[in-house]
Amino acid sequence: MSNNHNFQSFLFLGPKKMIISIHDELTFEEFYKDEKKINNDSSKILFEYLHKFLDENIFKIEKRFKNFIESLTLIIDDDRFLPIEISVKKNNSNQHLTKESLTYSLNEAKEDCKKTHSEIKIIHIIIKNYKIDNKDYSSLPNNIKCDNFSIDIKFICLPKNIHDVLQKVLKKYQISINRLVCSDYVLDFFPQNEHNIFKNTKYLIDGCNENEVIFMDRSSKSMGFFEKFFKIFG
Repeated sequence: MSNNHNFQSFLFLGPKKMIISIHDELTFEEFYKDEKKINNDSSKILFEYLHKFLDENIFKIEKRFKNFIESLTLIIDDDRFLPIEISVKKNNSNQHLTKESLTYSLNEAKEDCKKTHSEIKIIHIIIKNYKIDNKDYSSLPNNIKCDNFSIDIKFICLPKNIHDVLQKVLKKYQISINRLVCSDYVLDFFPQNEHNIFKNTKYLIDGCNENEVIFMDRSSKSMGFFEKFFKIFG
């Protein structure tokens, strides 16, 4: 919401339903929710329904809260997400494993992914495994020396044309995408709590998966480059 940082807006888009939900930022109490069921035999989002759904809800929300929705978190359920897995191996000459060496490796993998798959947009970057001197770690150990290391990285990607369509539709309402999240990633991370996808999405955005990497732009004033990754070092 514009001029009011006490609200968070979520839009869920799937082949069978669309949901818009407005929450209190601190308590996460739900202030508004509307859901539209869609008769759709495919596993892809039907974008022709989105315009009408937003027309029915955006003005209603903004009138009720006397405020504008400037951005929202978009949760997408669509089978066109593409998982790409890359392993990066490096020599380390029995030196301490540093932020710089790991950041360089992650950035290298990210650029390789973008170069090989130019028509996709990276949505999530998740470290699946660290192998340090041939020993596997699910999270990064502190203050460790090694001769070599490798990182297994999973990229969850969406075709750029789908992202561009979503951006264009929302731009009509002067709304930007704050974060785009893959619904399957949320459900896989919280398999026992699948019914509260908005709260679970908030947890992931807030960093509850320590192995998800968020690459920040160098121009960001609030966070340094790759700062979310640096947090893994504690």
